[in-house]
Amino acid sequence: GMILLIGVLMFAGMALLPTLMQGLLGYPVITAGMAQASRGVGTFVSMFLVGRLSGKVDNRLIIFVGISLTGLSYYLMSGFAPNMDQTPIVISGLFQGLGLGLVFIPLMSIAFTTIQPSLRTEAASFYTLIRNIGSSVGISVVGALQIYNTDVVRDQLNQYATPDNPNVAAALPSTVDLNTGSGQAIMSGMIEHQAAMVAYVDSFHLLFVMCLVILPFLFLLRTKRVSHA
Repeated sequence: GMILLIGVLMFAGMALLPTLMQGLLGYPVITAGMAQASRGVGTFVSMFLVGRLSGKVDNRLIIFVGISLTGLSYYLMSGFAPNMDQTPIVISGLFQGLGLGLVFIPLMSIAFTTIQPSLRTEAASFYTLIRNIGSSVGISVVGALQIYNTDVVRDQLNQYATPDNPNVAAALPSTVDLNTGSGQAIMSGMIEHQAAMVAYVDSFHLLFVMCLVILPFLFLLRTKRVSHA
């Protein structure tokens, strides 16, 4: 069960970020890829650290730190804005990469420590299957929530985007007239853009909350195989 939940946490956010950068922020593919390179750097560093810490520190504590860093990355991502530069993306990606490397290797170590050696081949396949199911479910659920939340926010914004709303008129450029078809088209595009951004932020905030919820349960993991002799 823990493997399934961690699969959701670790991969769901990764699926959202490229579409946010290319679809809303207008990044070219190369720029979007370079902005996410910090995640790989973070993973490289944390896997090096795991190798040094393995056997010296309780694996549950290492996983705790890893999920905490992942939660920090989602907290930073929940503050994304349409007019930001690449800095928040790079910093949050670095924390996410650090968390990723600190979670999967110790979690695999705990999983296989509690299994009889004769069953470890089958367990490896099952472990990978559960992790992949978790990542697939996470990506699907977050993707569906993204579409749903975008529709909800769009409907809410459309209620106020009327020509007789003085606040809307004051916020729009003087060249945009909501009484014309072109003005309404511009306003519709702005609403769609803002609704999608709010939905992305809500998704990242949800993943941040999930990280907080899962932390206390880590110390319930068994780190030694129970003898049935």
